[in-house]
Amino acid sequence: MRDYWKNSRPKYFKQESLFVAKWIETILNQEKDLIIKPLERVYQAKFPFSQIKVYMTTIPICPYNYSQRWFMVLKQSKITSFIKTALHELNHFMFIYYYQQKLESKNFNPNHIHFVREALAILTSWDGVENDNKPKIQELQKYIYSLHRYNIENIIDLALKQKSLFL
Repeated sequence: MRDYWKNSRPKYFKQESLFVAKWIETILNQEKDLIIKPLERVYQAKFPFSQIKVYMTTIPICPYNYSQRWFMVLKQSKITSFIKTALHELNHFMFIYYYQQKLESKNFNPNHIHFVREALAILTSWDGVENDNKPKIQELQKYIYSLHRYNIENIIDLALKQKSLFL
């Protein structure tokens, strides 16, 4: 695999990647209010993380790891996409930090908790569109978006009661 990468990558891949990584770090640090303030508004709670790692990926998905406090952004994205991805992934972090254990202790279906966690990102979406690539949660997103005037606890409770949206 390493030989393949070595022979297939452009000549300046490493230098370019280091440059893009520094650029992403600068953008996200400078524009952190565009990320943190909407999360604090939706969750009605402080952003509890002092440091989050951001990695680049070239695959068209942006995974995250809550326990290790990192997420990925697509290397070839525009500035707004870096911010949107950070907002989306950190929305998951806020949900996990404030609600995951509470819901698990109430014995909610883990898949339902996962779907709600994914769908809640609609509340911090800039354009009211999220997760076009996740059709299983689109109806749940629409429902959650219709509740956007409620506080987050009510939204989560109401969403989890919509059993028909989890089929």
